[in-house]
Amino acid sequence: MKEEQRGGEPGMQDVAPVQRGGANRRGAQWGHVEEIELFNDGSGLGFGIVGGKTSGMVVRTIIPDSVADRSHGGLLPGDQLVSVNDTPLDMLTLAQAVEVLKAAPPGLVRLGIRKPLVSGRSRSEKRRTRPRKRFSS
Repeated sequence: MKEEQRGGEPGMQDVAPVQRGGANRRGAQWGHVEEIELFNDGSGLGFGIVGGKTSGMVVRTIIPDSVADRSHGGLLPGDQLVSVNDTPLDMLTLAQAVEVLKAAPPGLVRLGIRKPLVSGRSRSEKRRTRPRKRFSS
């Protein structure tokens, strides 16, 4: 298992590896690539990743009150990170991907991400369409 890296610091253990073709060993499927933008204020983007060449990079943690945390659900633990600005991460080691993130210049940073699908829909789609519970007296 690989260690999580948050700006080069070792951390938690790896999640299930993601295989080519958009599925991991547990059968999770990935949604389409979405682009989100985070503003790099020089203090770091505020998330930790795990993974590697064969498993893909997956967001493991979001640091409270960080740039990523303030993205209001744009980036969540479990999301697959596929690119940073114009750099694809699919053939990089974890250490190389961390260096790409650290090298992101101040200002807007574009992240290509894929959300895990839940029952054929992404988590964000499922969350938006979940019916509200109604209580009656």
